[in-house]
Amino acid sequence: MGVQVNAVGTFVKRNNLDLQFWGYEGGNLLATIAGAGGFERFIAETGGVLANAELGVVGKILALSRNYPDGFVTITLGIVILAVPGLQHLANRHCGTIANNLCGSAIVLLSVTILVFALSSDTSWITASAASFVVASGFLRQSRDNPFLFKTGGLALAFGGFALAAFGIEEIRSDLGASHAVSIGLSVITTATGLYVVAASLLTYQGGIFETARYRAGRQYNDPAIGWVGGLIHPTKGILPVLFELLLDRPITWINANIVDPAIFWVPGGTKEQKPLATSMWARLPWRIAAIGLALTSGTQQGMAFALANTGWAVGDVSIGSLDWED
Repeated sequence: MGVQVNAVGTFVKRNNLDLQFWGYEGGNLLATIAGAGGFERFIAETGGVLANAELGVVGKILALSRNYPDGFVTITLGIVILAVPGLQHLANRHCGTIANNLCGSAIVLLSVTILVFALSSDTSWITASAASFVVASGFLRQSRDNPFLFKTGGLALAFGGFALAAFGIEEIRSDLGASHAVSIGLSVITTATGLYVVAASLLTYQGGIFETARYRAGRQYNDPAIGWVGGLIHPTKGILPVLFELLLDRPITWINANIVDPAIFWVPGGTKEQKPLATSMWARLPWRIAAIGLALTSGTQQGMAFALANTGWAVGDVSIGSLDWED
């Protein structure tokens, strides 16, 4: 058994970037399907529009966005998620780092546009949450070249966590159609999951503070070019990083020390001090597992999609935590 566990751990560490991407992004896409009513309803509603021969491409897009906004967000996010690996591979192979960064920035802007649409339309909170998580993933992928984007990624994760908590409070009992006891339990677990995602996101933000300090010390990061974009987001000279440092760094550090760390009471103090990625994993993983079990118990289409979404998110949590595992 020990050999098998070690083999699994080695596999996760070796493939953690791929597991993070497909775990989190797959979970986000499945969450939007839950917001759209489950697999059968999503296929029936969107399929009816897409199969309508009387509508052209523009007409189908408008019909989906107006009549089935959750389904529209699911399709557009699916296109973005599936396009990311291929586009970045092509950019890296044929055009180099600058083109790869431009591609990543375009993906972030498109994801933000989808999130704005989700918030301005009659979509479920779980759909808005998933869209926000996709935005966060885009920022965090770019953070390898700019540590400031750890902070923006953390804030996007926090918004997604609040939206997930709102789904638990306002919608889950009616949307998932489960029995009274199961729906109450799932509502509580989902709300807690969302709040602990917020907690983990603030730790991610604090990671941005740490990485910015490393940047100032001249380690790990290449100096970004200063253009109009650099003037906005350069890690130490940009307008936004300076504002974040003045307005947010100290309050979020205080919240993490006085609220977040005590709230993750089941994680040993040594782990919280020395292994932030493992801490982030254990802050969320127990709630994911509980949500999976209760969502499956609901016996509904939406419940199944929500359970699969939490499974994907759990894979992402474990893959991130694996970076702190000892070899």
